[in-house]
Amino acid sequence: MMNDGGTPAGQVQSKRLNWPVFLQLALLAGGCAFAFHEVWSSLWQTWIRSDDYAHGLLIPPVALYLVWRIHPEVANLQISPSWTGGWLFFLFSLAYVMARFAENATLSALLMVLVFGSLILFLAGRQVMEMLLFPVFLLFFMIPVPEQLYAAVTVPLQLFVSKISVGFAQWLDIPIFRNGNVIQMSSRTLEVVQACSGLRSLMSLVTLSLIMGYFLLDRNSLRVLLMALAVPVAVLVNCFRVLLAILALHFFQYDLTDDSVHTLFGALIFIVALGMLYLLQKGLAAWDR
Repeated sequence: MMNDGGTPAGQVQSKRLNWPVFLQLALLAGGCAFAFHEVWSSLWQTWIRSDDYAHGLLIPPVALYLVWRIHPEVANLQISPSWTGGWLFFLFSLAYVMARFAENATLSALLMVLVFGSLILFLAGRQVMEMLLFPVFLLFFMIPVPEQLYAAVTVPLQLFVSKISVGFAQWLDIPIFRNGNVIQMSSRTLEVVQACSGLRSLMSLVTLSLIMGYFLLDRNSLRVLLMALAVPVAVLVNCFRVLLAILALHFFQYDLTDDSVHTLFGALIFIVALGMLYLLQKGLAAWDR
């Protein structure tokens, strides 16, 4: 017979997490990190070379901080190793080896996180896994979106942002014409390229909304709702960004798409999006009360 944690009945361990145990877990985590060094190296190269995934640099440190923040509570939990976690660890490790042979970087990274989670469940049990579930779950957001999915999402976003921006400009009686993602004005032609589709800010905002909800909201349902609201916020703010570029060019003959100005303008718009997300969080918190 097995107890709820997966240990044989009559052999429930009363051992609790302490510094020696934490040291053992840290050594195991270090061993796993070494075993997955090729995946970490690939992720690192993606983070530092692509603006779309630069937010991935922050996720491992944030996850480690969250673990450190709750470690006093985790230390008081009972260790009850789970055989279910052991089987999951074996299956995910086997799948990881297959993914590496197939040279599938995205699947390898996903399985690496699943191996981490199953190892915690195997060694420490369900209670500890529940406490560490959010930091482990957060690691999924450091993994780049597969190129096929990225392309499938980017093109519709480009067209949507172009359509909404041009629609508002026409409502303001600005002479303008749109052909797909190309915007034709009387003075010049603008193009809503992939970087302006809003997918970059969408991924960053969804990740930040997840962290914000964890710290500032009490209910999981509200945290999920805040994360869902980050999607329309990212898209609408990007529409506003393109519209402002059209207005600046039409009324002031000022080009906001110039490289140096474009970078600063994009940063300001992202700050506006963060402010909107924070106000939404405040509204959800007030509603909860």
